[in-house]
Amino acid sequence: MSTLRTLVPEDRHVGHPVSRAPFSHPSRNERSGPDRRTVKKPVLAADPEPDPEHPMVCVELPEKSRSNRPDLGIALIALVLCAGFLLTACSGGGEHTGKVLNVIEGDLLKVEMDGRWMRVELAGVDSPVRGQPYRDEARAFTVRLVQDKTITVRVVDTGAAGHVVGEVLFGAGKTLNRELVAAGLAWHRGSWFAPYPELRAAEQQARRARRGLWRDPDPVPPWEFLGDKSWRDGKEQ
Repeated sequence: MSTLRTLVPEDRHVGHPVSRAPFSHPSRNERSGPDRRTVKKPVLAADPEPDPEHPMVCVELPEKSRSNRPDLGIALIALVLCAGFLLTACSGGGEHTGKVLNVIEGDLLKVEMDGRWMRVELAGVDSPVRGQPYRDEARAFTVRLVQDKTITVRVVDTGAAGHVVGEVLFGAGKTLNRELVAAGLAWHRGSWFAPYPELRAAEQQARRARRGLWRDPDPVPPWEFLGDKSWRDGKEQ
């Protein structure tokens, strides 16, 4: 416990006596003159210079207890854990079965799952957006495969806008993510923690075969086309 050290003269009954000058009443002129005596306040010092004539005694005064103060660290940890719990509860995790109500973009679906509808974005995939070549072809490809059909969503993350990010399984174990990339209608977009090697291999095959958007000599990926826009600027209903 940190303490405040106050320096006071040592009591004559405890240690060395403190020398005191004899007291005398000031004269009338001294009381009314410019040299009127003033009372000096005691000085607080952490480590004063020793004075052999006036020895001092360090009296430790305990600081006010902090036991009643809230622990902000524990409160912050509890808040983070609560937010993580709510995020997991909303995303659900695992696999969920639902019906495709609408295909917004080639890689963005509106799906009814667990009695409510939500947007599902294909993980590791980025298809052309409005204003780009092959946007309509990518959307028509996805409509043909999964529109009004029952799918299984393998949730891997939750997007910044609250949508679900995952793998979409349909038919006899096929993955919409891979089918879209293999058809040359989407880019593989992985990261160091989620590289999706099967999608990278599918994109390389589509490039070599010059399928879909790879017929163009230098197709522009949607993240460069959108620039500073959010994903919803190009991927809306």
